[in-house]
Amino acid sequence: MADALKAEGNKLFAAKDFQGAAEKFSEAIDAEPTNHVLYSNRSGAYASLKQFDKALEDANKTTEIKPDWAKGWGRKGAALHGTGDLVASLDAYEEALKLDPANAQAKSGLASVQKAIDAEARADGMGGDPSGGLGSMFNDPQLYQKLAKNPKTAPYLADSAFMNKLANMRNNPQAMSTEMMSDPRFLQVMGVMLGVDMSMAETDDAEAAAARAMGGKDGDDEDMPMPDARPASKVEEAKEEPEPEPEDEEAVAAKKAKEEADKEKTEGTALYKKRQFDDAISHYTKAWDLHKDMTYLTNRSAAQFEKGDYQACVDDCKQAIEYGREVLADFKLIAKAFGRMGSAYEKMGDMANAVEYYQRSLTEHRTPDILNKLRAAEKAKTKAEKDAYLDPQKAEEARELGNQKFKDADWPAAVEAYSEMIKRAPEDPRGYSNRAACLIKLLTFPSAVTDCDLAIKQDPSFIRAYLRKAQALFAMKEYNKCIDACEEASAKDTEGKNAREIQQQSEKALQAQFASREGETDEQAQERIQRDPEILQILQDPVMNSILQQAKGDPAALQDHMKNPAIRSTSTQPHQPPHPNNNNQDIISVKNLQLPAGVVAPDVWGKAKEQPALLTVSLVLRGEGFGKAAEGDRLDASTIHYGELSKRIRAACSTPNQTAGHVSAHAERVIAEMSRKSATSSIVARSIVDVHLPKASMYGDGITLTNITDYDERGRTRAARRVFVVKGVKLMLLVGVNEYERGGKQPVLASLWLDLGGAGPLEGGSGSGSGSGSTVALFNLEQTLVQVRFHMDLTTEK
Repeated sequence: MADALKAEGNKLFAAKDFQGAAEKFSEAIDAEPTNHVLYSNRSGAYASLKQFDKALEDANKTTEIKPDWAKGWGRKGAALHGTGDLVASLDAYEEALKLDPANAQAKSGLASVQKAIDAEARADGMGGDPSGGLGSMFNDPQLYQKLAKNPKTAPYLADSAFMNKLANMRNNPQAMSTEMMSDPRFLQVMGVMLGVDMSMAETDDAEAAAARAMGGKDGDDEDMPMPDARPASKVEEAKEEPEPEPEDEEAVAAKKAKEEADKEKTEGTALYKKRQFDDAISHYTKAWDLHKDMTYLTNRSAAQFEKGDYQACVDDCKQAIEYGREVLADFKLIAKAFGRMGSAYEKMGDMANAVEYYQRSLTEHRTPDILNKLRAAEKAKTKAEKDAYLDPQKAEEARELGNQKFKDADWPAAVEAYSEMIKRAPEDPRGYSNRAACLIKLLTFPSAVTDCDLAIKQDPSFIRAYLRKAQALFAMKEYNKCIDACEEASAKDTEGKNAREIQQQSEKALQAQFASREGETDEQAQERIQRDPEILQILQDPVMNSILQQAKGDPAALQDHMKNPAIRSTSTQPHQPPHPNNNNQDIISVKNLQLPAGVVAPDVWGKAKEQPALLTVSLVLRGEGFGKAAEGDRLDASTIHYGELSKRIRAACSTPNQTAGHVSAHAERVIAEMSRKSATSSIVARSIVDVHLPKASMYGDGITLTNITDYDERGRTRAARRVFVVKGVKLMLLVGVNEYERGGKQPVLASLWLDLGGAGPLEGGSGSGSGSGSTVALFNLEQTLVQVRFHMDLTTEK
């Protein structure tokens, strides 16, 4: 029975339940009062509870029953150390080491006590001096005078060896005990300095001892011959191997408990994977009861989470964190527990606590997963707060208050009331429109336009929002945009109720526009064009640029081009901003991407050969662009990562003997795959793929083959154009403005843009693909220009 109680006590001791362990050991002692191990174990439990008096009683009982057991004296040393009796503790540890010199616990305890004794000595001003402060007497400035006056010590001053020792004593008082043992003359010196007679019994002749120290001999102390030691045997006796130190019973119990607990944990994990959460929780609980380990609690919390008992999950995580703090667990484990608490609170709909514990987790250890959960929780918290604030009745009250303030010409108060209405009913367009009217009165026109856009977003047929937007744009002197807003309002006014008001606003904008441009010079017109982003966008389009250049010489050609739906939509369709804070569509660009394999195309001599190529891709996004991704600071379905786009295009364009058409087709295929976020939606409205061949031109900057493709909402091709560009061909021509300059050649840079419309792919190689023959012929344009220049030279010379 005593053994069973002792085993239970050992388990409790390993689990750090020292009070329960002491009780079990006490019951075992009642059953077997002569077992010294039981008293030793209870002494250890009391010492862990800081009850050192009880621990000392049990340690004394242990040494009384079995005085030759080293561990009992170690227990006594630990108890005495706890009571503060350092000297007795030192003696107990030394006794333990006499019985067992290899006892590691006794060695550690002895070192700890010695360190405590040294600390007390330093606190008392001893400074660690083993002489108890007596060594300082050798620093007396009258030392040599006192020694010279004493007849017993005066002869010592003539001994150089003694004087060296004395000087060393003054520099190192701690060496006094060693020197006094080796040279008795220092006893006489110490007696002189203390003013006492250090002579001992008659048989202790100090002078004779001094003579011996100075090299003399005394007859009574003459060395006596000693018998030879027993000759060593030729073969050394084999050294007896020391027996291994028996493992501590407490350590054995803790190790066994840990093994049993790990088995329970393994079984629990297996059941967790089988989604048998109740059984898994039972095994994790047994593991925690057998041995305290933070991971058992975190595993149990995971099972509680999957089971759906989120409050139990939170409780387990809190307990795990408290224990982890006590044992200084890894901060990553603490962070994991905090993160799981955040997830549990999020499942319970408590977003405030979810955000708090996600933040605590990131404070312990920052991981991308918890960071993403925190951002999502913050958004959900904000949304929940907004949803909780919704109240249609209070929104109507705020609207009526705003109307009254508007009639009273109290515009700031009206803005405040309408803002409250928007918070209470964000889907009601009247709140945004009414606030825009107040902002116009306050001359805050850009904010008024923003509110009108929000109202239109909530209700695209809300005519009043269009009219107020036009009014704000007119005040901002954005006459083109004002006219566009009027046209949109007219399109939505199917019944014609607001036709007169719309027409008046439109005519007013037109008159103001003509008045502002009256008397405008060409330079002022160019400056105005440079400030208009929509016109700049058209001019930057190579196709539209070539059409405008052609229209300068042949105005009738412009009418032919306008028959093309794609050209007409580009030049006439008003640009709609993707969101109020941006006036241009979002564009993703990859410029001058060097392909891993060359492109087969005619070189400057007209021979088809592989040559380097640079690929530039521009993607025009539809809708709100990557505004959502920018707000969330993470990649989502609203955009395409340019790095991933580059990698996939390079991987697709790595085949040998590929043509420019192959490269364009591969790039467009990658674009189509990455832009199609679902079976029915695509985020790319237009793609522009430029394949630039810098080595294909002798006199210019190279040749560029461009594919421009427009896509519908489902990602299907709506329109496609092919453009062939020869840029910067340098020609030396006879050009001048007077008789003095006409005789000299001046360089002319010529660039050609050829819009091939929806023709076949631009191959640029020697294959037989669709359109390849005409494309190859286009590579001779530069030579044609050179020939024109040559004929001009001949004509001029003649």
